[in-house]
Amino acid sequence: MAARNKALPAQEDRALREVSFGAFEGDTDENMQTAAAHKGGCASADQLMAAVSRVEISIVDVVQMNHAADATSQAESYQQVAKRVIPSVKKIARQAQRQRADCYTRHDNYDAAARAGLSAADAAAR
Repeated sequence: MAARNKALPAQEDRALREVSFGAFEGDTDENMQTAAAHKGGCASADQLMAAVSRVEISIVDVVQMNHAADATSQAESYQQVAKRVIPSVKKIARQAQRQRADCYTRHDNYDAAARAGLSAADAAAR
């Protein structure tokens, strides 16, 4: 049980970061959303956000609009974000699966040891 309360070490992954907004980095949301809205055929940022709220426009669409609106071509497209993020998320999932399998194996060892009358230390050594 003590292992469950043990703090896990932080692991940084450069691939897991927010979307790059290119020329809009450091600018106001209003300016970025207005430019994106115009690229997406909306009259204003408010109209764009209302369409997002109604789920008429997806976050994928908004990322693409921001990408298209960036005159410097530095804003990431949805495809670029997905290509960067998905491998890291899959890696995290694989690590979690391995940890879960290890946990079940340890639990099975402890359970078998208890049934055989062995101590926890004996089970850990198995």
